[in-house]
Amino acid sequence: PIAQRLEKFTNKTDQSGCWLWTASKNEHGYGQIWDGKTNRAAHVIAWEIANGLSARGKIIGHSCETRDCVNPAHLDAVTASENSQWHRKRTLQLLQDRKELVAALRLAADDLLDGDYETRAGYVTEIRALLAKLGEDK
Repeated sequence: PIAQRLEKFTNKTDQSGCWLWTASKNEHGYGQIWDGKTNRAAHVIAWEIANGLSARGKIIGHSCETRDCVNPAHLDAVTASENSQWHRKRTLQLLQDRKELVAALRLAADDLLDGDYETRAGYVTEIRALLAKLGEDK
């Protein structure tokens, strides 16, 4: 059964809580699984199994923003309009976060050599927090 294959190719050890799909992925990074007729998105199958419903007419989005995640707790059924609004909001937030990071880096570049230890440490902390928020601190 498809539920057993879904389980077999899922890694549930990711620290983020994501259940990562370890088998075939499409060109966009989404997991795919054979349903007996065609390849389907693994996260959609996971959502359908968890919710006992068909996802037809809905988009199954990732609240975690991890395309190969199949954890039903990270998946939401939304309309195409809701999905577009969410992506627009997220894109605007990322742009704002990047603007804040650039501003912090500019301040740091101006003041880092002149500042005392506490000033430098404060900039480092602020920049690390912004990088973590952007997911670029790895």
